[in-house]
Order: sequence, then C-alpha cells, then structure tokens
Amino acid sequence: MKKSLLLISLLGIGFLVLQGISVFGQDEPVDCSAEALVAFIEAGTTDFITDDETPVTEASPEYVYRLGELYTQFSLDCGYVPNIEQVETQIERTLDLAPLSFIIAQSSIGSDVEVALSELESVDGDAFNGQLLYNGLEVGLDGAELGCAGCHTGGSAGPYTEGTYTRTEEIRLALPELADYTVEQYLVESILHPSAYIVEEYANVQMPTNYGTRLDAQMLADLVAYLESQDQLLDDEASANSDSVETTSEIDIVAITDIVLGLEANASRGEQLYFGSTISELDYIVGCAGCHTAGVIGPATLGTWTRTLEERLTLEQFADYSPEQFLIEAILLPETHLPDGYVSGVMPANYSEQLSEQDLADIIAYLRETG
Repeated sequence: MKKSLLLISLLGIGFLVLQGISVFGQDEPVDCSAEALVAFIEAGTTDFITDDETPVTEASPEYVYRLGELYTQFSLDCGYVPNIEQVETQIERTLDLAPLSFIIAQSSIGSDVEVALSELESVDGDAFNGQLLYNGLEVGLDGAELGCAGCHTGGSAGPYTEGTYTRTEEIRLALPELADYTVEQYLVESILHPSAYIVEEYANVQMPTNYGTRLDAQMLADLVAYLESQDQLLDDEASANSDSVETTSEIDIVAITDIVLGLEANASRGEQLYFGSTISELDYIVGCAGCHTAGVIGPATLGTWTRTLEERLTLEQFADYSPEQFLIEAILLPETHLPDGYVSGVMPANYSEQLSEQDLADIIAYLRETG
C-alpha cells in the first residue's frame, strides 16, 4: 500500500482522491443527464482519427479506448470519486505504458527559472508544507527526502536556514549582478541552479542540481514560502558556536563509545534521525541523508557498516577501533579521517552538541542494518 500511495502522489491525483475531490471536475455546474452524456460522447468521437490520420471505425481498439476516456472524463466531471483500488489500477496501467521517470518528469517544475517563476504566479505557497519538505518530513516527486536541512541546519555545509530572507534581501541582492532580482527569483534560482551563485565560504560544497526534476510547482512554491519566512538572523554568538572545532577536539570518543555500547539501540528511530524525520534528544534535526544518499556529497549510506569493517578498520591507525568507535568518531570528529574523494569542511563539526549518546546508538544501529 505504501508503494501504491507513493505512485498516486507521483501522478498528482492521489491526495485529491483521498480528500474526495474530483480531479478533473469543472468549476461550473455540469449537466449530468443521460442526454448530456450522449452529446458528450458524440462530440468526442465525431470525425475521430488516429495520429497517422487513419479513420477510426467503431470496432477498432482506438475507438474503444477513446470511449473509455470520455466516459471516465464525464464521470469525474459529474463528481465521481474513484476508490483507491480503481486509482491503483489506473496507475498500474499507466506504468505499463510509460516509465516512472517519464511520469515524474511530466509533473516536475523543470530547470528553466523563468518558466518556474511564471508557474509560481498561479500557485500559493504554504510555508508549513515547505518546512515539512525542507526537514524531510515530506518527500519529493521521487519518493525520497530532499535533505535540505541536512546541509543547512547549523550552517556548516550550507548557509543557515535562519535568516535566509534577510541575507538574500540585504546581502545577495546588493550585489551588482543580482540587482534586478527579487527574493523569490534568487531563491528559485538557488534551488534549481545552485551553482549560479555560490557563497564563497561554501565553494567546496556540491549542492544537488536535480531539484528541478524532484519538485513540482506546488512543492517549489512551498519551499520558497518557507525560506521567505526565515528572516531572523542568528546572533554572532550562535553563529560562532555552530563551528565548534575547539569543543569537538576535546571529545572523549572512547568514553562515549563505552556509553553507547551499553545502551539498547533502536534502528528504526536511528533511520528516522538519519533522514531528518524526527528530532534528536537535544531537539535538533540532523538530516544525514541529505549528503549521504547515493554518495554524492558524502559516502553512501548503503554499505557503511561493511566499508567500516572491511576497509576503514584495516588501516593501521584504526587497528584498535571497534566499528562503533569508528562511526562515532566519524560523526563527531568528521575531519579526523576524511575519506578519499570527499572535500574537507562539508560535514558539520558540531554533532556533539546536537546528538545524545542514545541518538548515536540508534543511528549506528541503523547503519549496521544498511550492511
């Protein structure tokens, strides 16, 4: 059922059906009499020809298919709401005819900023829904979390979420090359084309460039609305504390490992922490998956435990480590053993202030399950 509901959302009709709203219903009252149905079918089948201009007879499969479309359209226009089984059947038929990637692409906002801004003119953004998307509590068109909070919470891997509007208006748009931009335009371009303007201190961070294929117009509008609501800049002290190299350098990894090993771990909660769908015991969303999914920005989640055992712990400097100790150190002191191929300064260095020992135990339990 979870897969089916995901496909429904990808086709952009499931939530409307669940809410009892006709997907194709018209704003104006519809004549649903038998006479109106006959006229509707006649209008839709008169002089019906195929794409190659071949006349269609009433016995042909093309004609029968057209009839089915017309009857379905009329039914929906008259207020009929398909049940879940009927929607699932339609989705399965659609997927037999077109790959899922094509269906997602048809729903997505795309990468053209001007087109996206034009579409947003007719869409009202919901900041609350945008916050859910941003924090991984709702998924993109591809069924995966966007992972925004994973890089932008704490400001270590990406600009702070807090103060986004203020920084955009007072700092970014003060630049000559952005003088004609609106805040909305800048945010849309930053999401769809993150390399168009890179904040200097985050030049080594590779923000995913595929959000145009993972968001539809409503999702993009919601994200922009949420970011525009973030106008409160953090104070200097909070900003300074976020990069806690001095603090983390004094962490006793061995002592923390001993505590973690003595706790009963919950891999399911660890997965939720990892994907940012629940908060830590210290009231933070960490969103690890934002960087580690598919290994684009950080090492891939899948196979973490195996790589730790078969690769990392075979190195001389980690000969005395347990896998738990290695992973705890990798989380709390990410600069101590940066994997080849990944740049320094991307992974936040302040997780010791955001994760408790129980949080660490649960995340490690989840990573163990990834194999």
